[in-house]
Amino acid sequence: MISNKKWILLSFTIFSVLIWITIAKFFSTIMGWFNFTDLQILGPQFKLSTLIGLVITLWILIYCVRSPTIMTLSDEVIIELRKVSWPTKEETYYSTLVVIITVLIMAVILGFFDAIWLKITNLIYY
Repeated sequence: MISNKKWILLSFTIFSVLIWITIAKFFSTIMGWFNFTDLQILGPQFKLSTLIGLVITLWILIYCVRSPTIMTLSDEVIIELRKVSWPTKEETYYSTLVVIITVLIMAVILGFFDAIWLKITNLIYY
């Protein structure tokens, strides 16, 4: 069923660390708003908000790993991503260059129309 389990678990772990940091900061901020002391549990870097974030994140991680639907979906995503024909470095460079030039040209055109519209509205209102 799951042929890419190590990659799925690695990605879940990386996302879990990011979620842990986000949830810990969120609870730290909420505790600050309500003047609740963020107790130090294992020193100044591991506080109550960090523990709450860790517990919630571990629950999410265990739920995702044990969910057959999520694991199957993740496996299918990896399979589909392997089918993608990724652009080369040179193609990416030139595509990015085209986008930047197009954005600059459009910015000049919109700036020109904005200047004309400003002149017209100044003539009408003043």
